Amino acid sequence: MARVSAEDAGAIAKKLEGYKEFVGSYESKDNAASKAELAVKDTALIVTLSGQPALALIEKSKDVFSINGFPETYQVKIKREADSRVGAMIFSQPEGEFEYKRASAAAVAAVAAAPQMTVDELMAKVITALGGEANWRKLTSRVVKYELDFVNQGVKGSGTQYAKAPNMSAAESTLTALGKPIGWLSEYFNGAEAGEATSFTTAERATGKALEDARLNADFYGLVNWKINYKRAEMKAASKVGDEDAYVISFEPEKGNKDVLYFSSKTFLPVKLETAVTFTSAGIDLPYTETYADYRAVDGVMIAFKTINANISNGEIITVLKEVKHNVPVDDKVFKPREK
Repeated sequence: MARVSAEDAGAIAKKLEGYKEFVGSYESKDNAASKAELAVKDTALIVTLSGQPALALIEKSKDVFSINGFPETYQVKIKREADSRVGAMIFSQPEGEFEYKRASAAAVAAVAAAPQMTVDELMAKVITALGGEANWRKLTSRVVKYELDFVNQGVKGSGTQYAKAPNMSAAESTLTALGKPIGWLSEYFNGAEAGEATSFTTAERATGKALEDARLNADFYGLVNWKINYKRAEMKAASKVGDEDAYVISFEPEKGNKDVLYFSSKTFLPVKLETAVTFTSAGIDLPYTETYADYRAVDGVMIAFKTINANISNGEIITVLKEVKHNVPVDDKVFKPREK
């Protein structure tokens, strides 16, 4: 085992002592539901975005850090106030910069204390709030028309999503800028294989965790099948999503990425998901969040008509549903790779 000299140990201790001013909670400037934490662990400064796997930071210069395992174009920068206090943390990448403001001590402490409940008790309420298992089992297919807004990239879009029981899903999106088509996105899971393609990149087939995540996300009955899809579920401390108190459950699948779901303490509907998206070709996992709003009853079940998903690569993408139809014919050929 390599030994650390007293001189090196002293330098490390001094560096870690300097990192203490960064430690704390941060909230997205543009999306209060998205949070980050900076902490010191072992001999490194660690960033955790929205409860996802921790990433080690490597100091490049004063208040500038690269992210271990990521290209140099991905950085975390510290933004200071006029009095030199740490005021914000900025995720910088080729797609833009995303600011997380440091949370005040009062904001960090203001987490509502929710009544104790077991996972089974809470999930029974969740499934009832979503319309009940019986109503979900009556449905066998879904076709959705939607609109997209890539908030941080100046791009919009529209598309169609197809789903078919028990676990097939596909989506086709057309992207526009200044009102003109600029490309398309396509993704699918056919019960065994998953992949995605765009008009400006090569097609990619999912493997490993990415394939397992696609399998889980394609389950037509979703949370109704939570005991089938997850090997472990654990209640976490109550939290907030924006101004709303929420129950929190961490769901761990057999092979895919862990899902942390927040449920409204008033309606018991899902309001936020924290997970990771695996990029097969790059071999990396990026923290990813979704927040849900505008629930509406469609054929006896509750559907979120607005979703905001976010990660440090693409920023925020808002999806608004325009039409939802159930139990309509869906040809299996839509669940195959798109040919350019």
